[in-house]
Amino acid sequence: TSFVATREKYKVHSNGLYGALLYEYITRPKQKYRVELRRLVSELDALKIGKCAVMHVRRGDVKIMVGYFRKYHSIAEYVGAAHPLFDKHNISQIFLLTDSSLAIEEAEKQFPMFQWLYFKRQRFQADEGGFENQLPSELPITESLYLSATMELIKRCPVLVKSFSRLSDLFRIVMCAGRRNEAIKKVMGEIGCPDSVLVGSDDHRQLREKN
Repeated sequence: TSFVATREKYKVHSNGLYGALLYEYITRPKQKYRVELRRLVSELDALKIGKCAVMHVRRGDVKIMVGYFRKYHSIAEYVGAAHPLFDKHNISQIFLLTDSSLAIEEAEKQFPMFQWLYFKRQRFQADEGGFENQLPSELPITESLYLSATMELIKRCPVLVKSFSRLSDLFRIVMCAGRRNEAIKKVMGEIGCPDSVLVGSDDHRQLREKN
């Protein structure tokens, strides 16, 4: 009965729905991974649906292999660019996604009026990791868990502040999809995408001209 009801709800042919459910089942993470993922998500359960912004600050990989740097953006630039959106959504919390411990110190020192939430984990300092070393823990499973937990938590926020990054583009897609969650939709409304702002839209052109 539940299978038929689910098929009717989403207007999916029975064969297509069965295939989708089977794929989801056989590709599910192992139990140990799922338990650890829930633990990480619970660490930041204080992140309030509809009252938070996601801020993705790139620091460690702004250094290009040949020795050039893309422009280094301060936390003040991110906050300044996003301030109208913070006011619009009455943002009180910022979920800070960064590979640099210095970015966290900068954020908390300069903008104490916001509650900065982030995973307490190993990070690089500034460009310490370089362009190709993006795993500060050097443990792929650990990095995978933090990324998976991040993907779950960002769905709670209606604002995304970012610079040029394929990863932050993915964040936006996940945040759009998150509106399908009933608990999130109840607070933030029907399916939609987050308001977003891009910091450093001219960075790549400036880098080309410099070189």
